[in-house]
Amino acid sequence: MFKRPDRAASKSRLSATVDLWTAPRTGERENVCVLQRPGIRTDIPSYLLGMTQQDIDSQPARWRPTERWRHWLGAYPMVLAALEEETLSHAGDIRREFVHSYADHDPVELFYVAMAWGFGSTNVRWPAQQVILTVPPRRDIEGIVKAVRSNGAEAGWRALFGDFRIHGLGYSFGTKLLYFAGYRSSCVGLRPLILDANVLSALHDAGTGILATGEVQCAEYMEYLRLTEQWAANPAWRDGTPEIVEYGLFERGRELNENVKQRRKARG
Repeated sequence: MFKRPDRAASKSRLSATVDLWTAPRTGERENVCVLQRPGIRTDIPSYLLGMTQQDIDSQPARWRPTERWRHWLGAYPMVLAALEEETLSHAGDIRREFVHSYADHDPVELFYVAMAWGFGSTNVRWPAQQVILTVPPRRDIEGIVKAVRSNGAEAGWRALFGDFRIHGLGYSFGTKLLYFAGYRSSCVGLRPLILDANVLSALHDAGTGILATGEVQCAEYMEYLRLTEQWAANPAWRDGTPEIVEYGLFERGRELNENVKQRRKARG
C-alpha cells in the first residue's frame, strides 16, 4: 500500500466550475462489487461525454532541454535529439503519441521519455527522483515493462511495487511507465492507465468509493481500470476510450484541487 500526496494541482483547462463534493453524473446506481462497500456509484460522470481523442492529442506537456536533462540523457543522445525535435515541432510540447512511439524501444529510453513527458517543465526536486534519472535501474525498469506488456496491468502494478520496486518511483510516475509500456500492447486483461492525485480526486468526487487521500491498493487501481472500460463503453459516448476517461478525470481533478487551493487561500 502506498501513500498518496496531499497537494493541490495547477489550474485546470476545464471551463466548468465544480464543487469538490458535487460533480455531476448521469444517473445514480449502486455497485456492490466495488471493493465490497455499499453506496458506491459507478455511472459515468457527465463531463466525460463531451470529450474526444482531440482532447488527448492537444494535451499540453511543455518540456525543454535544460542542462539537467542534458546531463541525464548524456548516454542517450538520440533520445535527447528526438525530444528536442518533438518540442520544436509542437510548440514546446511533448505529445502522448510521441511517448507511445517508444513502447517497443529500449525500456530505459521509454522510461526517460515518459518521465520527460510527466515532469514537463517542472523542477525535479526530490533526491530519489534525481538519482533514478541520473542512473536509471535498468533491471527494474525492464522487469516492470516486461510484466505489464506480458501479463497486463495488475502484473505491472505488482512488479512496480514488488520485486522491481524503484525507490523514488511512486504510483503517479510509476503508472505513467505502465501506461506507455502497456496500453497499446497485446497484454492480457485490463489496459494500464495513469493514476495520480488529480485522477484520484475525480474518482472520489464521482462517488466511486476510491479515496482521494490515504493509501493506494492494487484493488483500487484495478477497480479504476474496470470503471474506465465501463465508462468508455457507454452507448451515449461514441468517442469514449479508457485513456480519454483517464484524461477527463485528470482534468476534472485539477479543477477540484484548484478549488480547494483557492478556498484555503481565501481563509488565509
